[in-house]
Amino acid sequence: MAILVGGLILTAIVLFLAYFLHSNNDGDSSIPYATYGSYPIVGHLFSFIRDRTKFLLECGQRHGQCFRIKLFNQYYTMILSHADWINIIRNQSLQFPGIELGIQIFDLSPAFFSKYPIS
Repeated sequence: MAILVGGLILTAIVLFLAYFLHSNNDGDSSIPYATYGSYPIVGHLFSFIRDRTKFLLECGQRHGQCFRIKLFNQYYTMILSHADWINIIRNQSLQFPGIELGIQIFDLSPAFFSKYPIS
């Protein structure tokens, strides 16, 4: 009985590791994946937690202003340039309040959005 339970636990561990190690790069291939500071399974988690600003700036220098990072099994697209912000908030498929976020993050005035209307 103990051998059966041990075998089931070992199988579960192997399947769990295979799930997280499976690198399915399902994002846009035109956006580079940041290989700097990436570890198996957790991706960029340790580098990101240690010093976010330093990590993002170094990835920005290596890969440009737009790149992807991985935290566990999720890919995130990082856009560092404020010049790209107007393209982001015009994207209708995004599900967050872009104008309010732009005002808070980049200290944009509401007059900016009346000059460049979103549609």
